[in-house]
Amino acid sequence: MTGSATRRLLFLGCLVLLATGCSTHEAPNTRLFKQWNAKCKEAADLLETIKDVSSAKTAEPKLKVVMQELHKLDERLQESYDSEDVDAVDAPRITKHVAEGIGQMQRLMVESLRIGQNPELRAALGETWKSLPAAAMMDAQGNLPATE
Repeated sequence: MTGSATRRLLFLGCLVLLATGCSTHEAPNTRLFKQWNAKCKEAADLLETIKDVSSAKTAEPKLKVVMQELHKLDERLQESYDSEDVDAVDAPRITKHVAEGIGQMQRLMVESLRIGQNPELRAALGETWKSLPAAAMMDAQGNLPATE
């Protein structure tokens, strides 16, 4: 093999390695967003199963764990993600996952609002109710003075 052929082969090999490395690259924030989205979905799925006090009490221990995990993921994202500092290569993936997360969070909010409208279901969830996204809003609404 001649020197120029070797260089071409080496150059081609480097291009293949670079392309392979770029295509399998996944930013840590992308993984965190995927995990966060999955936990939001899992929490909404659990809330969706709640139809009465019995099903609320059954779902509560699992929901408590999922909401704790979601809170930890949220803290990690708050520490590591800066929307102003996203690599151009990662931006489309991050945007896709953020959009999916918004959809999952909306579903979680709808389900927690549904649960929150029933005092018996709220009571059956106990302290876990307070970890749901609608809880603070609905609890504050009940504690606000009436307007005239």
